[in-house]
Amino acid sequence: MTTFKQLEAFVAISEMGSFDAAAEKLDIAQSAVSRHIKEFETSFGYPLFDRSGRTARLTLEGAEVLARARDVLKKRNVLLDQFVRKDALVRKLRLGVTELTALTWLPSFVDAIRAQFPHVVVELEVEHSVPLHDRLRTGQLDLIVVPNAFDLTGLLRTRLAEVRNAWFCSPTLDLPHTRMKVAELSKYPLLMQGPQSGAGVLMRNWFARNGLTPRNTLLSNSIAALGGIAVSGLGVVYLPVVVSRGLVNKGLLREVHATPGLPPIRYVALLRADSATPFHRTIAALAQQTCDFERPYEQSMEAAMHGALRDADD
Repeated sequence: MTTFKQLEAFVAISEMGSFDAAAEKLDIAQSAVSRHIKEFETSFGYPLFDRSGRTARLTLEGAEVLARARDVLKKRNVLLDQFVRKDALVRKLRLGVTELTALTWLPSFVDAIRAQFPHVVVELEVEHSVPLHDRLRTGQLDLIVVPNAFDLTGLLRTRLAEVRNAWFCSPTLDLPHTRMKVAELSKYPLLMQGPQSGAGVLMRNWFARNGLTPRNTLLSNSIAALGGIAVSGLGVVYLPVVVSRGLVNKGLLREVHATPGLPPIRYVALLRADSATPFHRTIAALAQQTCDFERPYEQSMEAAMHGALRDADD
């Protein structure tokens, strides 16, 4: 008889590419994964994986079984989500966010998840947008929060807030204090997010449309690193206003006014359509409710702590 554990092992190997990685994802021994697959393949009478290479690749028969296996597991999860009380639901949530979310509203988001699902374990990954998107596609993450810069085929999108951006530089850098044309910034070293950043991809497209062709660039996928490099006087940087506000107030950066102004960056919560359940959709809705890129980390953490204390008093 086919079991859910066999289906979970089969899908995990398909998504992760190896028995060891599947075992890590499922938090079980590799020998248990091998046993589940052996029993599963026995019921079919033919192998579902080609084990001749360094990775476990699906056979033609295995590829046909995969879609049905995913469908069965999704229906099982939907059934649990609908009939198990939220305060009794026990499961993992594999959540991926970028640096900016971690620096702003992540505490409020996690607090809201715990309030509705106290027994759900949040497994967090803070990464650049491109790796997060890849890991969502391969089933290694359940939900990601990233800039709206990706192909959405097969994905469900929940629109979140926008991030306001502006140009900044060190007060020691010799730039005009009057408003400039954005194309003139190409004369100066530009500090930019790299190709692993969804915001960086969107900004480079915007530069091309507005005649800004950087001659000298320094790339980093870290917003914090770019801010530090700008404070050092090594170039002009675009940053989220919420991140730069403190540096401007301390006199470490000043805003550079250029026309046209930088566009806001829309963020989204993404789910895989073939595995999304009511639970995952609720998490996406909580992201929409708590998303606030205007509130820095300290205020977000303070709000989350007040919420936790309020719940304790109740």
